[in-house]
Amino acid sequence: MAERVLPPSGDDDDNNNNNNNNINSGQIQPLSQQSQQQQQTTLCSGTYVVQVPKDQVYRVPTPQQAEIADRHRNNAQRSKNKTCCSCCCCFSVLVVVLVVLGIASIVFSVFLKHKDPVFYVESLTAVNGSRSDTKNLRQDYRMRLKVVNSNKKIDILYKEGGEASLCFRKQEIALGKYPTFFQHHKNTTTFDLVLHGSDVVLPKEMEKSMKNGSQKVHVFLSLNMKIPVRMKLWKLKTGSKKFGVACDVMVDTLAKGTRILSQECNTKRL
Repeated sequence: MAERVLPPSGDDDDNNNNNNNNINSGQIQPLSQQSQQQQQTTLCSGTYVVQVPKDQVYRVPTPQQAEIADRHRNNAQRSKNKTCCSCCCCFSVLVVVLVVLGIASIVFSVFLKHKDPVFYVESLTAVNGSRSDTKNLRQDYRMRLKVVNSNKKIDILYKEGGEASLCFRKQEIALGKYPTFFQHHKNTTTFDLVLHGSDVVLPKEMEKSMKNGSQKVHVFLSLNMKIPVRMKLWKLKTGSKKFGVACDVMVDTLAKGTRILSQECNTKRL
């Protein structure tokens, strides 16, 4: 005998209808407290959720990406090395330039501050020379000079082409050449200078002074010299320059035994 199946109760139908209505209406029903506890128990038993900041998430790059990264890193390192080398080279060049400028300024200041040589007339003697075209006897003059180089570092080269003249009351009576020699720093050099008489008639005052006699006639003479020189400091030399020297000398006589009574020599740069 067949059993009769009872239809579902009205409560179930109402629940189904309510669920369908809620789904259709788009509203999500909250889980019951029991369901939430079951879900938390499930998560705690096997699943963990770890929150990591975004900037601390790392991943392993592919070989191609790793090669590209290494290439960029190497290029950056090479660029940095080149920059460092360029800075070192610029610094070295700057140091060398400063050193050269310092040495040049020192040398230049030493050359500018050098002292001029100082001259002294130690003796002057009149001697007979050759005869001129007018058959007049030319008078020669032998002079001994002393020059002092008081510079502490600078040597002086007295070059060829120096000229010397002897005058009496602004009248030129003799000419000669200044000798060539090299003078070290802090050195005193003595040399002879020969002046040959010009073809002029000597003043009577000079003729009287040349004659031997008990009465001596004082004579005032002027020695003028133009001397080309070069200054030397260690291995460095300056260009050619000229010194002008003027010596005013008074002698007691032009005969034998001449004695210098007074003198004054001045040196200037021409």
